[in-house]
Amino acid sequence: MKKVIMRIDQKGSQDGVNVKQFYKGQVYTITDWLAEVFLAENWANEVTTIETTTPETLKKEKIFTPESIAKPQKKHKRKSK
Repeated sequence: MKKVIMRIDQKGSQDGVNVKQFYKGQVYTITDWLAEVFLAENWANEVTTIETTTPETLKKEKIFTPESIAKPQKKHKRKSK
């Protein structure tokens, strides 16, 4: 099975019997042999990964965001000797 995103509206059959409509811009998990046709005809692009990130994940993994970088940092006062 492969995940693809459709470049155009196109009909196809995953089992050789039932025909289904695939819509432009939608992501589908389809059989390898149907994906091979869709990709060869340039009707779809393969989707290798889809990742989602939430603010909680960013904090947990300590990943900097543009917002966190833009915030002014507190300055630490140096102790004089």
